[in-house]
Amino acid sequence: MKTNMFRIADDRGIRYTWLAGKLGYTPEYLSRIKHGAVPITEEFQRRVCDLFPEVPMNELFFEGDVSITNQLVRVGEPQRVA
Repeated sequence: MKTNMFRIADDRGIRYTWLAGKLGYTPEYLSRIKHGAVPITEEFQRRVCDLFPEVPMNELFFEGDVSITNQLVRVGEPQRVA
């Protein structure tokens, strides 16, 4: 499992040290999460969802290499044919 939490934080100008403090983890632990060195636990998911209640869980966490937000087709945008 992977997370879009870091992209969301970057988009909002949130520093990782602030994020770590709010989530109750060290910045080093968040770095390990970001780089896939440790698995994402259910407790981590719960804390992130509590911190970003306006973001659906399937946008915060995803399986595989591509997040759901990158897979969505936007209505009204022309689609390229390969």
